[in-house]
Amino acid sequence: MCGIVALFKAGGAQQIAPMLDAIRHRGPDDQGSEELGDFTIGTRRLSIIDLPGGHQPLANEDRTVWASFNGEIYNHVALRQELIAERHRFATASDTEVLVHGYEAWGIEGLLARLRGMFAFALVDTRTRSCFLARDRLGEKPLYLARAGAGWAAASEIKSLFAHHAIAPALDEERIPESLANRFVTGPRTAFSNVTKLLPGRWMKLSDDGTETRTYWEPPVADGRALPDDMPAQVRARVDESVKSRLVADVPLGVLLSGGLDSAVVTAAMKDAGANPLRSYTVGFAYAANDERAAAAAVARHIGTTHTDIVVELNAAELLEDVVWHLDEPLGDAAALPTQLISRAAREHVKVVLSGEGADELFLGYPRYLLSRLADKALALPASLRRGFFGAAAALLPGRAGMAAARLATAPDDALVRNALWQSGADPRTIAELTRRPAINWQTWFVAPERRAAVPTTGLDAVLRRDLTAWLVDDILLKLDKMSMAASLEARAPFLDHELVEFVCRLPVEARFAARDKRWLRDGFRNALPEATHERKKQRCRPPVAEWLRGPLWLALEAAIARPRGFTASFLERGTAKRLLEEHRRGADHALLLWSLLVHETWWKRFFGHEVRAA
Repeated sequence: MCGIVALFKAGGAQQIAPMLDAIRHRGPDDQGSEELGDFTIGTRRLSIIDLPGGHQPLANEDRTVWASFNGEIYNHVALRQELIAERHRFATASDTEVLVHGYEAWGIEGLLARLRGMFAFALVDTRTRSCFLARDRLGEKPLYLARAGAGWAAASEIKSLFAHHAIAPALDEERIPESLANRFVTGPRTAFSNVTKLLPGRWMKLSDDGTETRTYWEPPVADGRALPDDMPAQVRARVDESVKSRLVADVPLGVLLSGGLDSAVVTAAMKDAGANPLRSYTVGFAYAANDERAAAAAVARHIGTTHTDIVVELNAAELLEDVVWHLDEPLGDAAALPTQLISRAAREHVKVVLSGEGADELFLGYPRYLLSRLADKALALPASLRRGFFGAAAALLPGRAGMAAARLATAPDDALVRNALWQSGADPRTIAELTRRPAINWQTWFVAPERRAAVPTTGLDAVLRRDLTAWLVDDILLKLDKMSMAASLEARAPFLDHELVEFVCRLPVEARFAARDKRWLRDGFRNALPEATHERKKQRCRPPVAEWLRGPLWLALEAAIARPRGFTASFLERGTAKRLLEEHRRGADHALLLWSLLVHETWWKRFFGHEVRAA
């Protein structure tokens, strides 16, 4: 695991040095760079495989092909054997070296088709005077791009790009409603007008002929195949194999263990695969309703791990500025804070952890998937009948059932929009008032037009695909990568093995829906986990943001809103922000939107300071 930088006609070793310094946390063990004509590439290395021999950038035998690599190639041993059989000579045991020889043997498309792992890399071919940038299929590892004068710069983090003398932060004001409402910006855009992301499953070529971007992988659609009779056993076998492949390391490993099913499954599979001793880590909150420590401890005892838990106290929210700095973008997911804290705790003992990200998206673990399917059915009713029936039900039913009925009464026709709206919890009219914009095209704040074009399906199928390619990538995985790497910790997600993802995505969506709430996963691992873990329903493991915003953070946000050159003062309706904060203090729940606003204020101050304005 590393941080990488690549420059094309944008400077040499002297320019790349401060860019690498900006991401030292991603690779504190080693640093290297190479000037290769118009190209300069560099790496900050966190040593995981071949500790003494994996220095980067790394070249082939005749030093005509060079690579800077961030990530892990889990099948590198098998690829190495195939390449040796074709008479390629290896100088190290590093998985990075597979890239340069694999490119020689198979070309960029052939190489990418064979890789199984998480990665972002820059590969320079000095013979053709070209540089290939590539990102893994599911988007576990980030890669950002910006124009640098007449050239290009690419890096693992945005802050690295801003260390280049020709690149400065520039706000994309058009993204403000999306960023506040969704709490993240979907790729290829970012909150910065001059920075883009390379999308997952893409490669890009830089050369004197210009730029070329191609897609080498997309999640497959259901292909009508029959459902296997032994689905739980098949799922378990595939998860076991994925976990086992991710235990390859020359350093100690651990696991991020919540009280839920996903991470418990990963922990059990690690133990079965021989990860011993095995350390597990859990984060909890000072409010019992949000605390999973007891459930996680039960799993740890059952499996037999060396277990550590930490508690996030109210004052831990003071770490927000550091969290926002490492996130680069104003990601309004409050779980970033405990993710950073648990990563720090794990890093005291291990360099690599496995995590349960991706299971909810694959095996329909979110309750809103049921709501989405109900909305598909409800929209067949005349609008007046639907509003009347579900409106009455909302008034009569308590708690979540009443909330679900209210959502069905007013559900937008578009499945993608309503799914994103339910994830957000932000009222479009409030966003329009807060951002001083007409609400005519409010749907685009939640689902960007280019994202819609990338979804070839409708209804629940479209929702599942959008969550896998946007929500998971631009929120969940961004948070996991940035917060773990801030602690110089590598996080691996076995549920995002592309072969497992392909297997599940090709199944009929009706079968996946019938087995929602991860039934195949539960049944497949029933004999490996405590019974209470199997019966435990999906918990919304959110930090107690509502309480934080009625305590010390209420004062912090009030002061930020009042700041003359703050984000609110510069771009929002201050009176609306004040009203929302006061309503929340008196008992209303505007927690998600107000946290997002606080993150934007912190981000604006951290990246733009007081003197810099939008460009």
